[in-house]
Amino acid sequence: MHTRKAITEAIRKLGVQTGDLLMVHASLKAIGPVEGGAETVVAALRSAVGPTGTVMGYASWDRSPYEETLNGARLDDKARRTWPPFDPATAGTYRGFGLLNQFLVQAPGAR
Repeated sequence: MHTRKAITEAIRKLGVQTGDLLMVHASLKAIGPVEGGAETVVAALRSAVGPTGTVMGYASWDRSPYEETLNGARLDDKARRTWPPFDPATAGTYRGFGLLNQFLVQAPGAR
């Protein structure tokens, strides 16, 4: 069972330092059992970069017009009005990118 401390130490061994900008694309399944789940992983990531660092991850929202805009396609004005703007307080992340991204978006101080 992985702990916050062990995950933070593993991230630091990769060369991550206080103040770094850390882009994360990870799978909880690949990490394995974590004491406290996704919240613990996010806490470990934030701990590894410290208060002056940044953790970011790829997180599209579940109501994104992604499929409709592939290959440079654009939404017409009528279609654009039907898509709600992204609001991190209410938008769920796209589930295809995993649970960890939802916890990153909802972490205190996330923007």
